[in-house]
Amino acid sequence: MKAGLPPVAIVLLRVEHGGVTIMKLSDKINAVAIVVISAVVFFVAALSSESSVLKAGVILSDLIFSGLLLQGILKCEGWYGLLLVRGKNGLKFMKQLGEGHPRAARELTEFGLSFGFGVPYSLYIQGKANWGKVAVHALGLSLFYLWLQSMPAASSWLNSWSLPIGLLFGLASIGFLAIVFSAANIFVTKTALSGVAPVVPGITLPFWEGLIAIAIVAIVHEVAHGVLAAAEKVPVRSSGILLFGFLPVGAFVEPDEAKFKRAELWKKRRVLVAGSTSNFVFFLLFIVLAFGAGIGQQMASEGVVITGVPSNSSAFGLIAPGQMIQTLNDVEVRNLNDFYFAAAKSATSGELVVKSSGETKNVPLYAVSVSSVVAGSPSDGVLQVGELVTNFDGKPVFSVNDIRNVVDAKAPGDSVWITAGAVAREIKLNSEKKMGVVLSQSLAFSVDNKPYPGWSWLYALLSFIASVLGLTAVLNFALSVVNLMPVFVTDGHRIFFEEFKAAFGKGAASERKALLAANLIGFAVLLVLLINLGRWFKVI
Repeated sequence: MKAGLPPVAIVLLRVEHGGVTIMKLSDKINAVAIVVISAVVFFVAALSSESSVLKAGVILSDLIFSGLLLQGILKCEGWYGLLLVRGKNGLKFMKQLGEGHPRAARELTEFGLSFGFGVPYSLYIQGKANWGKVAVHALGLSLFYLWLQSMPAASSWLNSWSLPIGLLFGLASIGFLAIVFSAANIFVTKTALSGVAPVVPGITLPFWEGLIAIAIVAIVHEVAHGVLAAAEKVPVRSSGILLFGFLPVGAFVEPDEAKFKRAELWKKRRVLVAGSTSNFVFFLLFIVLAFGAGIGQQMASEGVVITGVPSNSSAFGLIAPGQMIQTLNDVEVRNLNDFYFAAAKSATSGELVVKSSGETKNVPLYAVSVSSVVAGSPSDGVLQVGELVTNFDGKPVFSVNDIRNVVDAKAPGDSVWITAGAVAREIKLNSEKKMGVVLSQSLAFSVDNKPYPGWSWLYALLSFIASVLGLTAVLNFALSVVNLMPVFVTDGHRIFFEEFKAAFGKGAASERKALLAANLIGFAVLLVLLINLGRWFKVI
């Protein structure tokens, strides 16, 4: 029952015979030194400009070596840098919660089975006598997927079909299809982006906000496992974290495996799905909390101010930092939410009316720049990463759509003229009518809420809280989805195994068949994940 990432401070404890003892001072000093040195090597390598292959090699070696050193100090289980650090912290609280509210805990996890693996699966395991309960699950999930489709990602094919897919096959299938489509695109085009990314504070996440969010997500997940184990009378031996070197990569609650193995299948399902169910519930909770913090930010702000206009921006010279935005396209702007709402309505043209300090100006909203260039493509050696595109085939560029519309009207082999910086260059489209370049669209100027005089500290505090809450919501949802997919260390993989074992019948031979079937599915999912990570690390 593995989950997110708790704080690394627990490495200062040593686990012996299932209990926790305080380490010697010399061991503490050595452990801290290893963590600090390994972290420095990790971040220096990750943030360097060296090749992706070299960075990946240095990071992997660093984590394996530091993990082996920490294993010798902590005297815990480990495999090539992976460490299992066990303890008994929190077990009393989980027991009290599970034994005090067993019915509520079970009802929640039964809903988790519906949203995780689909309504038909839930109806099958609960029986026709519980069709009313399953119908309520289906109604709640329908509302959720309809809300999800209203989000910006609704433009994707998968999200547009999330309602029928989610109801029939669950959130696990949506997560799996998402990474499958991403992997397929990686082989189709060199500019496709990875569908997954490692969760590393300071690199893929804001550092402090990321650490706090990861800790909350991991605690939520593992406490839920412990609570359901208590509700189902399954003893829990220990809880703890999984480290890869100095880096926390998981948390776990460890039930008495022998007693868990003999437990009824219904109990196993509930205990296993508890973590993802809890993450999903807390995702909804933290969305509401983040919205509340955002309202607090707005109340501490007197309006939206322009904070910067890059010299190469299409808006440079038209507006200036310090000017307050009053309206966009005749929509009153009182805070950033108003601004982004009005801006989204102009996402196609990228041009809008800005009234700043009482003066009306026609200002381009978006700037288009070069994100990457495919080696060997028509753009290789012609365009450089970071260049601003201002004109395409004689027409001003205010959005990526302006370029896409021109290219769509061309034929393979036709020439286009693109002005990046101050220089116009000729590029011939290849046989697929592509230039071999990835273009990004971003605001042509930066904006922020302007706190009331004397309220800067309050606004900064609310901004930090809103960031933590929003990030925690996103990570709760991400972990809920990933943990449902059947890829070895996840609870989804264990659920598949238990279902196969029940289907194949009793006996050692049937159990081996169930494990083989679950592992084959696990290998398939792992392969798709590795393809996505290969693109993220730029080795594919």
